[in-house]
Amino acid sequence: MRITSDMNMRMMSSALLRSQQEQHKIYRQMSTGRKVNLASDDPGAYEGIRNLRGDLARLQQYERNANMASHYLSMADQGMERTVAIIHRANELAVTAQDATLDPDTRKAVAEEVDQLLQSLLDTANSSEGGRFTFAGLRTDTKPFEVERDPDTGAITAVLYTGSTESRMVQTGPQIEAVTNLAGGSDAGEGGLFQTATRDLFDSLIALRDDLRESPSSSEASAAVGTQLKDDLDHVLAQASLNGARHEQVKVQTDVLREAQLTAKQSLDSLESVDMAEASMRLSQAETSYQAALYSTATMMRQVSLLNFI
Repeated sequence: MRITSDMNMRMMSSALLRSQQEQHKIYRQMSTGRKVNLASDDPGAYEGIRNLRGDLARLQQYERNANMASHYLSMADQGMERTVAIIHRANELAVTAQDATLDPDTRKAVAEEVDQLLQSLLDTANSSEGGRFTFAGLRTDTKPFEVERDPDTGAITAVLYTGSTESRMVQTGPQIEAVTNLAGGSDAGEGGLFQTATRDLFDSLIALRDDLRESPSSSEASAAVGTQLKDDLDHVLAQASLNGARHEQVKVQTDVLREAQLTAKQSLDSLESVDMAEASMRLSQAETSYQAALYSTATMMRQVSLLNFI
């Protein structure tokens, strides 16, 4: 086959274009720090990178969910710590109330402290952060406990739970969900913290306060309330233990997620990141090839005469 000057020019133009494209590709890789910026750069690697990025995005979302769960469980932990302290102190006062030598004025003073503990327990039960009530179940935008008061004295006579009993769940893995809340009350079992089907922490304090105010000396009611408060304390501690176990599970899962993200990032880096030294060498080679192509083209053009077009 006869090679014409026109064919030579087209081949040289194609060589120049390929050389420019190669230089542009290397410049793009070095400026972005990524070997694969387009699917055409390396179809196989591009698909792997896309899958790894999808995996990494899911792992990061799971970690955000786990961090949110950990925060909510921490808020519940703090509330239960305050509740344990309140019920523990109330239990001590119940023991004091059983002292037959206690004079009426002292009993009234103790009753006032119990009333303050009742208000503190109510504040704890209605605690919130950022407008989200900790012990409201799924109704986090609604205050979970409402009170009834004596119209004459203003004293709390009853506390009613208006929150929900459902658990709020968040996904922390492909098939893993974490419970992020603890309902303040439950009338169908023992799942509530402050009120259950068989106990009411508020009623225990109300009963102790009223007995101290109304009875001039130790009564059987004080002893009964003391026993009830001990059971209440055991209940709160059991709920705190359950919440602590959930919190620990979330922490373990968070560590697992971070390790998985590290592995995914390392795999992504091996497919995607540019070796700058190697890229610089390739760029130098591409520039040399381009200069050689330019020289060859210029030489060929000088050799072209009018006879080549006849």
